Amino acid sequence: MTEGEDPADIFQQYRHISMFPYTAAAAPLISRGRSLGTVTILRDPIPDKEEEAGVVSRLEEVATRLANELSQFSESEMCVGPTPVIVPVSDSAGPCDPTPSRWGIPEVAASVGMTCMYQLRRLSSELNSATGMKDVIAAAHRRISVPFGCRAVILSRFVEGRTWVVGHNGASRDMVRMFHGASIQSRGPLAEAMSGRPLFLENGTTFYAFPPDPALPSGEAEVYLPLLGSNGIAGVCHLGFPDERRFAPEEKSLLIMMANLLGSTLERLQLTEGKLELASSVQRKMLPRSLPDVAGMVSAARYVPASSSSEVGGDWYDVIAASNGRVVLAIGDVEGHGIDSAAVMGQVRSAVSAFASEGHGPSAIIERTSKLFLTFGSDLLATCCIVCVDVANGVLEVASAGHLAPLVRDKDGSIGKLDTPPGIPLGVPCPQSPPKSYEFPLSPGSMLLLYSDGLIQNRQCDTEEFALRLFAECAADGQDNVEDVADRLISGVPDPAQRYDDAALLLVKADTAADRTTFEMARLEIQPRDLRTVSTARKFARNSLRTWQLNEISDDLEITVSEIVTNALIHAGSDVDMRLYRYPDRVRLEVRDSDSAPPIPSSFSMSEEGRSKAENGRGMVIVENISGSWGSSPNGRGKTVWIEFLTPPPEPAG
Repeated sequence: MTEGEDPADIFQQYRHISMFPYTAAAAPLISRGRSLGTVTILRDPIPDKEEEAGVVSRLEEVATRLANELSQFSESEMCVGPTPVIVPVSDSAGPCDPTPSRWGIPEVAASVGMTCMYQLRRLSSELNSATGMKDVIAAAHRRISVPFGCRAVILSRFVEGRTWVVGHNGASRDMVRMFHGASIQSRGPLAEAMSGRPLFLENGTTFYAFPPDPALPSGEAEVYLPLLGSNGIAGVCHLGFPDERRFAPEEKSLLIMMANLLGSTLERLQLTEGKLELASSVQRKMLPRSLPDVAGMVSAARYVPASSSSEVGGDWYDVIAASNGRVVLAIGDVEGHGIDSAAVMGQVRSAVSAFASEGHGPSAIIERTSKLFLTFGSDLLATCCIVCVDVANGVLEVASAGHLAPLVRDKDGSIGKLDTPPGIPLGVPCPQSPPKSYEFPLSPGSMLLLYSDGLIQNRQCDTEEFALRLFAECAADGQDNVEDVADRLISGVPDPAQRYDDAALLLVKADTAADRTTFEMARLEIQPRDLRTVSTARKFARNSLRTWQLNEISDDLEITVSEIVTNALIHAGSDVDMRLYRYPDRVRLEVRDSDSAPPIPSSFSMSEEGRSKAENGRGMVIVENISGSWGSSPNGRGKTVWIEFLTPPPEPAG
């Protein structure tokens, strides 16, 4: 393969890409101008063109000799029946003699083939039920690594001339680094496998027509198997072994068939991921990227999507500054999962936002939204809860359309539920009077929690009772920071494997008189993927601190800005919103982007799999060590990474 050639064009030249673990060659049996039949051989895939030519030559010799012998039967008028004759043969002319098979149960007749095929059948069954790469890798470990004694399994996908690792297991870290993003423009094992040739490197070096790869461990067997999809080769399955290995013919055939199953499964998962990403993208774009800053009130929101094996749901939240000087809080949930639920969610949220911005109260907002919802023509139902907050006098006005009632934590620590009837969900025709709204006082220092049922799913007790207990535990010990309480609440959501619904929460705290301290804010908008603006962000932070006369924390803050902004630009691919807040006792940095994955400090105590998910290693460890506190807040459209630095108290006057 020469420089500049498209690998996709090169691969079209190969004719031996096959779903089956063998190649076939046939020759006619012709004697004295008469066709007497054919002779066909089935064998392992031909490794190179020279050996293929040798096989064809020997086959022609066999066909000529066999045709002469058959012609003698014809001359003697002996009948040669039409039934094919199958003759097993052993090929001793290969590069090595295979070792006896390790399959089967001793002293049990015919158990070799049965045991061998058992693993294939089990792999097929497990891959059919796989819903994510985690399931595929687990099945490959059980049905390939363990029976064959592999030290590592790596699955790579072929995209635009490069291979990208999509899953791996075992002692695979070094090989993953070599394979991930590797170009296949040069001749080597990956390129050969991508052309459709199964590669069995039985002693760490290849007996094929290209030089050995110096990265291959010497004396260790390696196997490269093409992963076949509906449109050709989709990727490569790499198997590593701890020592030399001779593969019996049935083992080679079995591995090729297993690779074909893996290829079709990866293709199916890729299509599923595309559908899920489309729905997730629609959902992310319809959620608020940030919450408005409101004097006298602090708020925090969290959103965790359903697991990757499920379709996205229709949970949403919003904070709207109304025209009458009040603030409207909204949270809701659309029935079902998938692109339809996400689309309906966007319609409902837009309607609620529009009616709230006009100054309507909670009851009118629900009534108008429900009437509009009926015109959408959707078969889905939706619930929502609307809370209008009058920050000046601390009064809440609440109305619900089939949603869970908000919870309140008073400043003394007591937890209660706002006694609001759930009402009728949106989309249900109802000739009755509009939903009623209810008023409640919100004393300074109290917290208000609005949430969806995904926050408390899979519980064996009453949902509202569990929500009250969860809120009490997370807000215990006098915890008054809404960000910390929100983090503790969302941390109770089940792991992805057990999470079948998305979860959303909106947490609001009414400031006490002591909390209502004026603060200063500086803001910088950063263009996407422009790493040159990192220096601009550092300069912006330095100048802001100089203005606030806080030069003593300038160095630490600049290091933090550089790391967090760089991560956001590399991983998010969107605008980055950087904000600095100055309080009497601290400076708070917030960096908002569109990537929901949190930055992970790369600790030496992490597992290999954990380290592979860390954002480029040691930068977040430095941030963790030099800052007072930090965290990451997912909000449905991305995340906000916040870091706080304590500032020295002002020197006493005179």
